[in-house]
Amino acid sequence: MATTEGLPLGYQIFLGYTFKGNTLRPMKENLKNDYEIESVTFVADRAMFSAENLNYLEA
Repeated sequence: MATTEGLPLGYQIFLGYTFKGNTLRPMKENLKNDYEIESVTFVADRAMFSAENLNYLEA
């Protein structure tokens, strides 16, 4: 996670065998619970933007 200026604010570590496509939901929930953020821009590769994750983000 970084500011709009690119300064790092935090990170999350997952177990090495965790499929990265399954990390978007917990990351979003933690952002929502830990910070007062109005909007979020996700930058990721195709594994993160599966149809299931895109539907989740749109909801």
